[in-house]
Amino acid sequence: MHIILSVFLILAGTHGVMTPINNPSALWDNDILIWDMTGNSTWAGPGLTYCTGIFGPFEMEYAASITDSTGSQGDVIKIFSSSDGGNNWQLENWITGGDWILTDPEICLGNSIPAEYFFLFFTGTTQTAIQPYGMRYTLPDFIFDAFLMPDWPSSDTLLSIEAICHPETGELWVFGDDSDHNINLSRSTDHGNNWTTTELVASDAILPAAAPGPAGWTYLTYRRISDNKIMSISFGETSYYETEVADGGDTSAPIIASEQSGSGDHVSIVYHDASFGIRMALSDDNGATWSVSSPISNGYYPFIDVFRQTKQSALAFIDYNTQKIYYASATNLVDLATQSPDSISNESVFMGGPPVIRHGGLPSEVGLFYMNPDSGSSPAPSNIWYDNSLHTQSNPETGHVVINGLSVGPNPFTDQFTVKFELDTPGECSLLIYSMDGRVVESVYNGVTDGETMNSGENLPTGIYSVVLKTGNSVTTSRVVKL
Repeated sequence: MHIILSVFLILAGTHGVMTPINNPSALWDNDILIWDMTGNSTWAGPGLTYCTGIFGPFEMEYAASITDSTGSQGDVIKIFSSSDGGNNWQLENWITGGDWILTDPEICLGNSIPAEYFFLFFTGTTQTAIQPYGMRYTLPDFIFDAFLMPDWPSSDTLLSIEAICHPETGELWVFGDDSDHNINLSRSTDHGNNWTTTELVASDAILPAAAPGPAGWTYLTYRRISDNKIMSISFGETSYYETEVADGGDTSAPIIASEQSGSGDHVSIVYHDASFGIRMALSDDNGATWSVSSPISNGYYPFIDVFRQTKQSALAFIDYNTQKIYYASATNLVDLATQSPDSISNESVFMGGPPVIRHGGLPSEVGLFYMNPDSGSSPAPSNIWYDNSLHTQSNPETGHVVINGLSVGPNPFTDQFTVKFELDTPGECSLLIYSMDGRVVESVYNGVTDGETMNSGENLPTGIYSVVLKTGNSVTTSRVVKL
């Protein structure tokens, strides 16, 4: 992808009104301890990620966090994995910078045939140098190697980074903001082996967040330092443009997500304003204009995620008064602003960074990663926690069709694969194949049955696909690879 940065349009955002969320009520109280961090985590200012997590292929989940900044080893990044739905976690790797300051771990998934990759990015600072660093893990065997990022154009401090892998192009995009309030971008088309020279994409800016969109689009949001405006940049194939989205506050840390609906592309930014009102901005024209909701609730540092195959969306934030995490979900981004959030945890949480919410391999799988405060007076967190309370399938009810099984093989395949599924009773269902960017590339079956066995995949190009079986009240997904 070639990006020409000379096309630069400033458009005023349009402020509309959405229905606010109702008063929250209690819901979750079961949280799982991933790791007792024992030492304090690196303190680098509000809004930065101290822990993060993601659902990967091969039924795995991953988490990363920074800890031990006061220990003899200096800052340490720990990487964890779970293969049982998040009930148990193991330490896969840890990285120390010695006396370096490590901040803002970011993880993302990339894909290539026949391997699939898990990436960890973070920033490292000494008294004389700053640098973003990248680690690559080849799945499913978790083979580790490191790669060098390009030199970052700053003589001071790199505050935070944002990393994504575009599902259509396969490109890795890494944004970094420094203490001079510049956001630079570097990209890789070969899984981190080679990187483009860094390009300045925004000045007077802090706290970048990015999301991929359909048709090769990539979206970036950040807060402008001089006036606390929430800003967005839309990157197309040959140009980009920047817009003012809304008024933020001096601690606002916006998060962006994108989904495709029919021929359109919905982009959403969540943030808290100067009065700590949680707001959502929506655009259906690739970020050219925006409508902004009324305050959804009062809180800090919202985080948003989209399950691309079904457009299921989720929002998490820290309540302003109780300092507890609240959660809301909807079947799409447009409806998310009208849902009623619920309290996840009965305990207060760390307010120095966002709770990170991620969708899993099924629409019913949602995980949330966060850190709790230390027992002392310092706000530094001491533990990384995980909540998998939404790892629940649809409960069988009278007259509802329940999926008993879905199998796909051979996997990987070269010509075609055989898919077999069973339902507990005859009912209406559909079997669809999705590409990694969320598009339906093949409709295999649509009708009434209690089970079928059929062949598919012969017309698909090389790539990774999701085979999704849907009934009226449940969804099951299986991933398949064509070589």
